Amino acid sequence: MDRSNCVAEYFALLNKPNLPSPDEFRDAVKVKNKIHPSRLYRYQGCTLYALGNFEKSLLWLSAPGDFNDPFDCSLSVFEDDSYRRSIRE
Repeated sequence: MDRSNCVAEYFALLNKPNLPSPDEFRDAVKVKNKIHPSRLYRYQGCTLYALGNFEKSLLWLSAPGDFNDPFDCSLSVFEDDSYRRSIRE
């Protein structure tokens, strides 16, 4: 499946009038994982700001409006392990 088909399928699963069901969410994550690497790295210059973030274990994120990739805004916060377990499968 090529990237454009994955993007279309991903949004079809999540872009609903109501919240997607847990099954739709799991399926969307599986589609996304087909084309994404297992790890992403962000390199940053050695500045006092960057060193302070590293020292305090802080992570800087751009505002969603500044993203240039439709998958950039698919962050999820899990309050229990049910989604994590399903994603690992």
